Amino acid sequence: MEKLQKRHRQIVSCDRCRKRKIKCIRTGDPIDLTDLGKQQPCVTCLKMGKVCEYTKSIETMEISKLRKQHKEALGKAKKSLGERRQKTKVKGMANGTGEVQTEAEAETQELKQQQQQREQQQQQQQHMSLLPNRDEGKKELPSLEDVVLIRQKIAELERKLGQTSAKSTNSINSTNSGNSANSANSANSANLVATASTFTSPSTAQTSPQNASQLVIPPGKINFSYCFKEWKPLQLSHRPFPYMLLLRRDAGARMIWYYIGQKVKVRTNIFDDSHLLVNLPEARMNELRTKAKIVFGDAYIPGTHETDMFQDIASVKNVIGLNDKALTFSPPGVDYNDPISSYFSLIPPAWVNKELLNIFFKTIYPSIPIIDELEFRSTLNRILGPEINDNYMNTYPNIGTSNDLAILATHLIILRLAYLSLLDINGQGTSHLLNYPVSFDTYRAADTIMKEFDFTKRQTMTILQAGLMIRMYLMFSPENVVTGAATQITMGAIIQLCYSIGLNRDPECFNNKTPKALNLKRKIWHFVMRMDVLNSLVFNTTLSTDLDIADCELPEFSPEAANCVDLKIEGEIIASFHRYHRLFLHSRKLASMHLKVSEDLRVDDLVQVLSDLESETQKTLGIPSALFNQSGNGFLPLLNLRIFIYIELMLAYTYFTLYLYYEALGMTTMQTMYFRKTIYILTEDLWELNSYIFKSPNRNAEVLNLTPLTEVFLHLSVIILNCVRMRLFCNMAVMEKNKADLEMAGKGKHSTGVKTGAETHDNNLDDHEFNIAILKKLDNQLKICTNSQVRLIGNIATRYRYSVMLRRIHLIVLKLCDMGFLEVTGHNFAMISGAVMTLPYEVLGRFSQVLESRMFSPEMQCESLFDATDEDLIMELQREHLWNQLKRIQTEEMLTSSWIDKTKRYNKHADDFDINVFNFNLDFLNTNELFSN
Repeated sequence: MEKLQKRHRQIVSCDRCRKRKIKCIRTGDPIDLTDLGKQQPCVTCLKMGKVCEYTKSIETMEISKLRKQHKEALGKAKKSLGERRQKTKVKGMANGTGEVQTEAEAETQELKQQQQQREQQQQQQQHMSLLPNRDEGKKELPSLEDVVLIRQKIAELERKLGQTSAKSTNSINSTNSGNSANSANSANSANLVATASTFTSPSTAQTSPQNASQLVIPPGKINFSYCFKEWKPLQLSHRPFPYMLLLRRDAGARMIWYYIGQKVKVRTNIFDDSHLLVNLPEARMNELRTKAKIVFGDAYIPGTHETDMFQDIASVKNVIGLNDKALTFSPPGVDYNDPISSYFSLIPPAWVNKELLNIFFKTIYPSIPIIDELEFRSTLNRILGPEINDNYMNTYPNIGTSNDLAILATHLIILRLAYLSLLDINGQGTSHLLNYPVSFDTYRAADTIMKEFDFTKRQTMTILQAGLMIRMYLMFSPENVVTGAATQITMGAIIQLCYSIGLNRDPECFNNKTPKALNLKRKIWHFVMRMDVLNSLVFNTTLSTDLDIADCELPEFSPEAANCVDLKIEGEIIASFHRYHRLFLHSRKLASMHLKVSEDLRVDDLVQVLSDLESETQKTLGIPSALFNQSGNGFLPLLNLRIFIYIELMLAYTYFTLYLYYEALGMTTMQTMYFRKTIYILTEDLWELNSYIFKSPNRNAEVLNLTPLTEVFLHLSVIILNCVRMRLFCNMAVMEKNKADLEMAGKGKHSTGVKTGAETHDNNLDDHEFNIAILKKLDNQLKICTNSQVRLIGNIATRYRYSVMLRRIHLIVLKLCDMGFLEVTGHNFAMISGAVMTLPYEVLGRFSQVLESRMFSPEMQCESLFDATDEDLIMELQREHLWNQLKRIQTEEMLTSSWIDKTKRYNKHADDFDINVFNFNLDFLNTNELFSN
């Protein structure tokens, strides 16, 4: 049988017919492939009166030509390499392996390196095209001529590679002794190249991986749980604070924690006191205490070891209540450990109770739509009983079932949240309801009630709602500390309870199909999924909800199915679930990528998710300035701002991690881009958080909603800026050494210096002076910014316990930065040179300009925290006494079992019985293994 032959026809279609996938019927003369632009229009374009173009066909033909050339050149190169391997098997004695690396093998390795660099360039171009740029307009795609030119260059490089391989084959025939000598010289040269590559100027090489042949990062892959230097899992901590892995990953942060780890061995309670006070002599402390008593008068809070003042718990409670209306306590005789008998002493009068309920359902409930307002009010009225002259008649609540206990716990949390929403950042307010405080004991009574329920067993939806209210209170309340581990445990138990009662399935699958019940169950499930994602964005907690096993539909609005009495608020709540649905799907994808450990991620997939999330955020929420301006105009604007802050915090963390990732790869353009995107979020998108809650009129409970997120923002910003500052110290140290070497070289002496990755290879002393001046200016700006933000954390710490813990750690880091990096590193030049920042000076200069524009903000103060006045130290002393005394109160009044009570009689250390997160080994303080990463 004769072999079938193909007809070598070239079918050329115009762009319109090609897109519509129809036959392109041309008119006039036969097609001229050499000049498609001058052809007569086809029948389709002629009928439609459109221009008939052939750009796609031209591009296809040109690319096919280049592809053929590329394949031919690549085939020749592979053939020559194969022949060379067969001819150049030379035996020798090098490295104990019995084989000597020939020049041909070295050439082969060089070819592989060049090919890897080309792949990284292509990957870089793909990333640049995928990521959106909010500062600049939409970039135009490369033209056809650019594409053809690039591919021609690639084909030409392949041909040159083939010629180089053929030439290298003829240069291998040398004696064994010569090979041995050459191998020794090659080893010395390799060491020099390795040293130089560490300090190569990134401005001269766009993609120059450090020792590309020895890179351990899989090409095009990333794993957020791995060290980028050695590609092995990072050590984890118990997540006391968000984004702790940055302290493991960044070279500047590792230097800081190395020093702190050494100090912890000497003083284990280094995090228990403020660094502004801990090193003051006793005489100075006594002087400050005396002045504080004069300044605060009866409101002065004594320290836990001041024996000359009253130390009984009741007196300390009264003093604390004078300082902060949010931390008042119940009068003597009211036992929160017996919430049923003390219930009517814990809640305010009936008329205050009603007003606080109205405030909750108007301002706070839209963010926590997990109960039915009408049903809750009617059940609560039955439990509390009748009223006379706005006072309750009953002595005890009417408890019928366990669900009634859950209703009482929910009621106590609602009253407490509504009361806290009336207070500004200073713990003050103008509402007349503040004269009837809802004490801290109200929360403790609710917590006591919830201990009656075992969340390891199946419970009713009413108990689930009470558990969710407790969880939300922990997130908003100023006196509690929420860590990543605690969040994982509490939310994990609640989500498992949701699964046990079938909330993940649509309510249509069950018997109870009343419209209100259907809508409420759908709201609870989607609210729980929302909180699961938001918690993961901040604390990197594992996602406990699974979209693959859930088919619960979004709630729909109808008057008969409304769970809120105000139909306008109900409509906004329903609209929020639909509005944010796609946004939370994108956020979930990013959170899950950060959690994946078992396999590496494709960087292209990550970049696509980031691009989609940025686009969806801007589409759904709008621009940051509008969000901050409109947050006080109702529930939805405030919720928009809260979700925006969550997402931007995660984006900043992700971009800074990618900056470190591309720094490890030596890809300057990419690391520069992600560094800029990180700084843009911190200094543009979220900068308003530095002052927003301090000047807010507190409409719609803005302070209650935004203060916890402001704490996280300030924490992340200080971490990143301090990391940058420590690495700038290293740049200046190496540059000063190089400057000295240049001066020696100018005098005819031998120079032994190394160049940093931020230098320009111009051995001019004027350039050195100019560059050092840039770094010193940037260092001063970073010092002002970090000191000001830690000062803001201190202002929040007056009311929020979490901030005082953050402040203690960041004060230590600031002190180390002011001490100087040489003392921190112990003059270890290898450690210093390994932490050099490899960003071009143009980028650092622009960063300095951005910070310069922010130096005029009123919250930026030039004074160092460690040049504190007596007034500052007195406030610091009062803050420390407040939270130390609250810890003492909680410890001594802790509800314990009988065997612990017996132990307290004989154990003199019983007063210190407390679960302090810093008494545990947090792993990131383990100096034996920390800096191996």
